[in-house]
Amino acid sequence: TMMISSMAILFLVVGNFPSPTLGFVVRRPTLSRTSNNQHSLLTPMKSTTLPTLEELSTDPFMKQVGHAAAIVDLLASSSSQDDDEEILTKALTAQLSHSDGIRGFFVNYLTGEIDNEQDQVDIVNPADLEQIPHALLQAIQNIQPKDELISLSCMNVIMPTAMTTMHQDPLLAANSAKTAQRGTRILQALLQDDDNQVQEKVRQTCKAIYEVATTTTVEDDNDDNKATYESDANDIEYWVKFFSNWGYESQQKKDIASTMKDFIN
Repeated sequence: TMMISSMAILFLVVGNFPSPTLGFVVRRPTLSRTSNNQHSLLTPMKSTTLPTLEELSTDPFMKQVGHAAAIVDLLASSSSQDDDEEILTKALTAQLSHSDGIRGFFVNYLTGEIDNEQDQVDIVNPADLEQIPHALLQAIQNIQPKDELISLSCMNVIMPTAMTTMHQDPLLAANSAKTAQRGTRILQALLQDDDNQVQEKVRQTCKAIYEVATTTTVEDDNDDNKATYESDANDIEYWVKFFSNWGYESQQKKDIASTMKDFIN
């Protein structure tokens, strides 16, 4: 029921960096419209089998993509009952506790699109809601430490932001813009974390990205020509290499800087 393009998988698993989603489209099962104008999946939560917490905590990336499909569908269909929410929170906390799980979940959550072949135009993905589903928000709060989640969440904003101008196809560019908007909500949630140290880590990471995006680098070792940064040297080195590997040019850097500025002010 869940389809991910081979190109999406290629970009997600190759390279020196753990790659986030880039605006590709994941198709989910069709949602049905209920009589009270609420939205639910054709398959109710009680008949859906979730992976075990051990599988969610340890399985490799490709399996995590499949696990996430079930979880994201349930986020859309769950009745918000306490039992349902507790199950989803535990599942998400386990999956978001490691890199493969984070990437597997967000490739579904951030790029998923409902198949509206039956003209169900009023269906809304959970990722498009102004309020992040409570089970996901609680899981984000539960994760300790959050360094990897923060780094990957930043990537899930800056990479699709960059792809909006790197894509030649208007549809792919629009998909990337939507992915970036969805990713921004997750990063905002981290910025509003209960832990002040987490908030500061988000600001520091975004500031380093902003500095790299707004500073002209020179390959000369001459001290007069070296770029100067305020952020941690290791952070700067990481993001300079990241920008270089993905081939970001002036327009992409400008767009990324504009996005990151909102998180450091």
